[in-house]
Formats: sequence, C-alpha cells, structure tokens
Amino acid sequence: MNKILSLYILVGIFLPVFVFASSSVGTIDSVYKYAWAENAGRLNFGCDGCIVSISDSGLTGYVWSDNFGRIKLNPATGGVTNNGQGVLSGYAWAENLGRINFSGVVINSFGVFTGMATGDNIGRINFNCTGCTVKTDWRPQSVRSGVALPPGAYNPPAAPGGGFSILINNGDTYTSNRTVTLQLSGGVDAKKMAISNSPDFEGVGQEDYQSIKIWELAPGNGLKTVYVKFYTKYGQPSDVAQRSITLSSKTQVLTPASLQGNQDQPNLQPETKQKPKQNLLQNVQSRAQDAANKVVNVCKLGLQKTKSVFMFFIDAVKTWWGNALQSIKTRR
Repeated sequence: MNKILSLYILVGIFLPVFVFASSSVGTIDSVYKYAWAENAGRLNFGCDGCIVSISDSGLTGYVWSDNFGRIKLNPATGGVTNNGQGVLSGYAWAENLGRINFSGVVINSFGVFTGMATGDNIGRINFNCTGCTVKTDWRPQSVRSGVALPPGAYNPPAAPGGGFSILINNGDTYTSNRTVTLQLSGGVDAKKMAISNSPDFEGVGQEDYQSIKIWELAPGNGLKTVYVKFYTKYGQPSDVAQRSITLSSKTQVLTPASLQGNQDQPNLQPETKQKPKQNLLQNVQSRAQDAANKVVNVCKLGLQKTKSVFMFFIDAVKTWWGNALQSIKTRR
C-alpha cells in the first residue's frame, strides 16, 4: 500500500514537468536551437517570445538575431512552407535583412534542420556547423506513418561526371533573342529543378527535371545569367550551376557560325553602294548622247545650207558661161 502511495506521489510531483508535444505540430528544442548566419551571426529559433511552431504545412513565429532583431517565419506575403516530408521552401522576412529563402533546408526524420537558407543581405544560414544545431519534435509524415526513409535520403544529389552544368543555346556567347534553349545536366539523382534569372531564386518553385528547357532571359540588352539547382526526390538540393550569355536584340549578332553560313550568300552591300555611281554614269551618258545628237543635227543643217550655196554658185557659173558663149557667137 505504501509503495502504491509513493508511486502516486512521484507521478504527481514529476508529471507536470514532462510536456509531450505532438509529432505533427512541433516546437523547437530548448537546447538545440541555434543556427549561424555568415552576415548576422547567431540566430536563435527558440528564444523567449519566438513561439516557433512547425506543422505539416509550414513554420510560424519568429527567429531572433542579436544584431538585427526579429525574423518572421510567416510574413503576410510569403512564408516558410513545409511539404509534409520536411522539405522547406518559401521566404522569411526581416525588416533589416529583407527576404530569406528557405529552399534547401530539410527537417530530417530525427527532427534536425539540415542544409542552408540564403538571403541577399544575411548571406547563408548554416544549420550544420560546430555549435549550431536546430532540432524540433515535429517528424515527417513518412516517419509518423511507420515508413522510414532510407539512410541516404538527406544526401544531396550525386553530381554527373562533368559536374552540375547548364548550357545556353549550345554554349553560344551571344544571342539576339530573349527566348533561349537550356541544356541541363543534373545527374541520375535529379528529380526536380529550380531555374531563375536571379541568384536568390526569388519567387521560383521547383519543377520536374528535364535535360532540355525553353527559357526566357531577363529583359534588356547586356550580359544575362541563368541559375539552376537540382533536387533529389527527398528535396535535397545541389550546388547552384550558372551560365551567362550576352543579349543584343537591336543589332545583328555576328558569330563564327553565322559568318561561315553567309559565305555562300550574295553580298548585296557593294551593289547598294555602287547604285548612285551607276545612276550618275547613266546621266552623263544620256547628256553626252543628247549633245552628240545636237552636233549631228547642226552638221546636217550646215551641210544642207552649204549644198544650197554651192548649187547656187554652179547655177550662176552656168548662166555666166552660157551668156559668155552667146556673146561670142553674136560677135562672130
């Protein structure tokens, strides 16, 4: 009897101390709660008043930075989302740091945050460095259902022989068209990919991996860079691959291939330049012909007048000679 009473007393004393959180809605561990940002220092996911909550759909609450203040995980526009398997995406927001991209962060089957988040101002947020580990009692749906993920589920995709890569228009340096063809190499583990015209992948979601993709470059002439990340079926990302090309849409772009292709084509430019000279020559020839015609006409007219004078002279001589003969005959 005394043993049973003692057991009830122990339970009554210690039961309030234990808090059993749901594995489908979790909180941050009170010890393992720190990440590290390269431009902001230590980040506390479990501060007093942060009230970080992890569910199958996303994260809510705040992260505290000693240097920059609060980082909101579920701002009015955006928010960090969860696909139910621990693969995070979307954006957190800090007034002094701007948007922070959580694509590339995964909560594994042990509730440990892995990977990195990134932001233009905060830089990379590391969850796996010495002294920086963030844990939660939330677990992926596959773990809760009793189906354990394989040991390599949280490994990044294996790079192909030549490394993760992207080519634009088969490696061309210039293009006159914003619409280009991307050739992508993500390796055998790539199941999803994300493509962006900006290095932070802002507003970009994942899509099915394919080795050929028609893509639209950012508007305006100049150097354009396209970025790509590849993901495993468990959401683990690769390093970023990128490639640049110069867009010049207002003038003809000359490449060795285009110059080679034009060798057999007629060159119309010299003919265009010679056309005014040909017109001038034709004009001179026409005027010379007119002048020549006028000279011929004058000569003809002169000959006609000369012939008339000559005939008049002949007639006069004949008349005179006839009169002279007549006079001689009369005298005889």
